Amino acid sequence: MSFIRAQTQPFRIRKVRALRQALKIATINGAYLSFDEEKKGSLEPDKLADLAVLSDNPLTVEEKSIADITSLMTMVGGRLVHQSPSWNG
Repeated sequence: MSFIRAQTQPFRIRKVRALRQALKIATINGAYLSFDEEKKGSLEPDKLADLAVLSDNPLTVEEKSIADITSLMTMVGGRLVHQSPSWNG
């Protein structure tokens, strides 16, 4: 491992941890705060299927490219509410 990579690796790990925390806050923690964790906030049987399929992984894409991530498909309450022309799922 090069010296530069060794110096930047911990920074990247901290960024990924912060992104993971942000995703958790927006999903399961948000459901908990609104007392809805029994019916939403995570993908489990008998819970509402609110989800989005993204064009890239926000945890692995370069930070400068996060703003370019788009929704390919979105479901709310188990119903399809958005489907991009490029979605082939």
